[in-house]
Amino acid sequence: MDKTALETLLSSYNWWMGISTIAVAVGILGEYAAHFIFEAEARRNKREMTVSILFGALVLGGVVGEYIFGKKLSQVSEQLHQMADTEVAQANEDAAAARKDAEGLRLQIAQTNERAANAERETARLTAQLADRTLTDKQVQSIAGKLIVFKGQEYTLTAYWQSKESLGIANRVHQTLQMARWSYFDEGSKSMMMGGVIGIFVFTHPDADERTKQAAEGIVEALHGEGLEAATKLQSSQNNPKHNKIWISFGAKR
Repeated sequence: MDKTALETLLSSYNWWMGISTIAVAVGILGEYAAHFIFEAEARRNKREMTVSILFGALVLGGVVGEYIFGKKLSQVSEQLHQMADTEVAQANEDAAAARKDAEGLRLQIAQTNERAANAERETARLTAQLADRTLTDKQVQSIAGKLIVFKGQEYTLTAYWQSKESLGIANRVHQTLQMARWSYFDEGSKSMMMGGVIGIFVFTHPDADERTKQAAEGIVEALHGEGLEAATKLQSSQNNPKHNKIWISFGAKR
C-alpha cells in the first residue's frame, strides 16, 4: 500500500474514531436522560428498559469502535512513520551521493584547470624557445646604460651567416654597443660559417688588461639580465693575438 492510500485510511479511521466517541457520549447522556424521564415508579416499564438497552448498546458500540479504529489508526500511523523514515533515509543517501558527485566534479574541474595551466605553460615555453632572440628598445637602452662605463672599448662581431636570426641579434647587440659608445673594429666580415655553434660567446685574450675583461663580463651579465639566451658565457682564446679587444660570436639559437 502506497503513501496516498495510507493517508486516505488515516483520514477515514480518524472520522470513525470521532463517530465512535460521539456514540459513547450520546449513549451516556441518553442513559441519564432515560433515568430522569422514567424516574417515577409507575413509569418504570418496558419502554424504560428498551431505551436503556438502546443507549447502553450505543455506548458499547462506541467503546468498541474507539478500540477498533484506534488500533487501526495506530497501525496506519506506524506505517506512515516507517515510510517517512525510509524517505528520510533515501533522501540522506541521495544527498550523500550528490555531495560525492559534486566532489568528483570539483576534482575533475581542478584536474582540467591544472592540465590547461600546464598546457599554457608548455605553450609559453615552446613559444619562447622557438621565438627569435631579440632586444627591445628599452632593453637596448638598459644594456647601453650599464656598458657606457666601458666606452671606447674595442670590439667586433661575427655571426652564423646561415641563420637570419643570428644575424638579427648580432646587429641588435651592435646597435647597443654603439649606443654605449664602444669602438667597433672591422676584421673584414661581420658574418662567418659557424657550423654546430649554439649560443653567444664573448672572447677575450688571456693577457687582456683588467678593464677589457671587466667589459667582457659586463656584456655577459647585461645580456643575461635581459633574459637573452642562457648559453651566453665568457670564454678566453689564446689564438687571438690582439690584446685588449673583445670578439662576440653569435651562433644558432638551437
